[in-house]
Amino acid sequence: MLSRLFLLLRQGLGAIYQHGELWLVVILAVVIPFGLLFVVYRTTTVADSALEQVEIERLDAIHEAIENRLRTGVTGSVPLSVELHALASTSPDLRTLAVATEASVDTLLLVAATGQLSSSVGTVVTSVSERYRTALTLPGEIFVHKLRVGEERVWLTYSAVTSPAGTTYYIHSELSRARFDAALEAERTPIYALSGVHAGFILLCAYLVAAGLASRGRLKEATARLREESLLTSLVVHELRAPLTGIRGYASMIEENSVLPALVRTQATNIKQSSVRLVSLVSDFLEAARLRAEIAPPILAPTDLHSVVKRVVAELAPVAEEKHLTLFVAATEPLPLVMGNEKHLTQIVTNLVGNAIKYTREGRIEVALVDDSFSLELRIKDTGLGMSAADQARLFAPFSRVGDAATQSITGTGLGMWITKLMVEQLGGTIGVESIKGIGTHVVVRFKKAQK
Repeated sequence: MLSRLFLLLRQGLGAIYQHGELWLVVILAVVIPFGLLFVVYRTTTVADSALEQVEIERLDAIHEAIENRLRTGVTGSVPLSVELHALASTSPDLRTLAVATEASVDTLLLVAATGQLSSSVGTVVTSVSERYRTALTLPGEIFVHKLRVGEERVWLTYSAVTSPAGTTYYIHSELSRARFDAALEAERTPIYALSGVHAGFILLCAYLVAAGLASRGRLKEATARLREESLLTSLVVHELRAPLTGIRGYASMIEENSVLPALVRTQATNIKQSSVRLVSLVSDFLEAARLRAEIAPPILAPTDLHSVVKRVVAELAPVAEEKHLTLFVAATEPLPLVMGNEKHLTQIVTNLVGNAIKYTREGRIEVALVDDSFSLELRIKDTGLGMSAADQARLFAPFSRVGDAATQSITGTGLGMWITKLMVEQLGGTIGVESIKGIGTHVVVRFKKAQK
């Protein structure tokens, strides 16, 4: 049994050593609950000790008051029994308070008493307890004997004093701790109950933390597998792009060779266009694999989005002019910098403006930059084909394209908007779209401003 327990302990310590996060579970599940219970126990114990000391000091004061009276003599203006009753009334737990003197070597005469002994005043007690004799060793000091009678705690207190006439008097009191213990237990029970609730809550937190650590471990494993798969995909796609680029180059050479027949050159043009589409598809696959695996997360830095927009619009202006579209930038300078990466920002703007040109047959495309309170907004508004509500709902899904007869002739992989959304989120931004079929589309991208 002990060897089995030792083995489990060794395995547990090994797991904690390998996974440092488990120390948090140990602290939550073991250290804090037991520490909390110990603090509660220690607090109640200290409180009990402090109250006991107060009670002893009160008994000492009562005995001292009686001793002072006995030193001046038993007789006086106030009978001794009356004074004993007055002193006993100061503590509801004081059952008996008695004064006795030696009648003989082995007997005591009860001089005055309260409680059950009051009816025995003037009688002789035939046996003398050793506790009375003990009080003689240190006259003027009290000796407290703590007993337990059944479930009740009882304190028997003794002291002795000698009068100027040489008479030795013994003072005896009996104090019940039942009422105090009941009150303390009444206070202690809810404290322990509350501590138990706290400990249970902490144990629940420890379970949730352990479950979270286990889930994170599984997530790490799944992410590692995904990265391996994405890396393999990237390698395959990269190897495909090189020969496709070569095919496009040879097709261009054949297309431009005027010696060859027109039919051959036309077929070369078709090959070139197909290879261009394949290269675009392969590039999208490569970018998608890289983003999914997060092989190279972007390094964010303050970037001038306005400059990026103007450069991209200038590069795509000839494509828009071929379709007789008006493409322009609407922005009021100066504009704040955004937290981003110039490469990602360029690709985002290129994808969005390129899509707007691709799906707009006539009209205009406006690229605006708007500075609001918390972000810099990139707004791209076109007068193109627009989308239905169903197409908008799946716009950012991979391999999703607008399912319309009007768009069948427009080539694409269905990965552009998905890749764009991933890149926007990597930069800490958000993207949304509003579109009316047959009217146009309005895309809004919000980027975080750079700290000044």
